[in-house]
Amino acid sequence: MHTFGRRHTELPEEANKIATEIFFDTLTGLLINNVSVIAEAAFQHQVWSTRLKQFMGKARIYLFICKVDDKVALGRFVRRGLDNTLREYFHGDKGVDMARKGIELSVSPYEEPRLDVPTFYIDTSGKYSPSIEQLRREILGELDQAIKTEKDASKKHGNG
Repeated sequence: MHTFGRRHTELPEEANKIATEIFFDTLTGLLINNVSVIAEAAFQHQVWSTRLKQFMGKARIYLFICKVDDKVALGRFVRRGLDNTLREYFHGDKGVDMARKGIELSVSPYEEPRLDVPTFYIDTSGKYSPSIEQLRREILGELDQAIKTEKDASKKHGNG
């Protein structure tokens, strides 16, 4: 989110809510204009489930949930913040400042999305497992099958 020269910590309390609304408004605009989209965000289940319902039946939705040991995730989070000062400026990552001060951090629980859509779990502790190539093959195989099914149904109903 462009902060007009302000640190994240100086933004109004509702700034994250506004950014989330803009994120989903953007997705909606692209999808209603038949644009394929890959969207990435680490929203909790409640945000994804309420916001993605509007796309069910209108778009092919796939979830990719990255999994890694909590300590590894925490270490990566802190390292990203310490290595890039702009991250803290734009995200207001309080945990990074705490780590800088030597305060021990713990991982907040993450409630992953639980939706009735194809969901892929990716172990990111080393190389991605399954790999991006394996995921691509699986998804494209599903898409090819879905397109064939749609074409067959269209022909059966005299629309093709």
